[in-house]
Amino acid sequence: MVSTTCIPPKKLNKTYQRVSAHLALYHQQFSNPIPKGLTRDGNSDFFIFSTGRRNLASLHTIFTLRPRHDFLQILFQTARTLIELPYRPFDDLQLDFKLAPGTLNDNFVFAIVAKDELLSIKDSRWDLVK
Repeated sequence: MVSTTCIPPKKLNKTYQRVSAHLALYHQQFSNPIPKGLTRDGNSDFFIFSTGRRNLASLHTIFTLRPRHDFLQILFQTARTLIELPYRPFDDLQLDFKLAPGTLNDNFVFAIVAKDELLSIKDSRWDLVK
């Protein structure tokens, strides 16, 4: 089991500074953003949980960054890009919005996706149609 820790603002490193640049926006848009602060799981995963916006039950934000601190992982990813042409390592931001009950009547999926990834997503998700 991986433990999560809350990062104190006194110990700012480059990764935390990159992620914390988004915190001002969360404080502007939500009445109760980040009740415990920015949560960190390892050296490359960060979580933010926000509530307090009309018609929105919660927003769970996940920052998954490339492991720039780990030389072996960077070396592995570089070698993999030479072998697998479609493989591209990148930083990932996932926003998981949970709407308030009764906001919408029908089930739906809304996503912003890069064109080159759309085909693989449609193949892996049986519930998405054209």
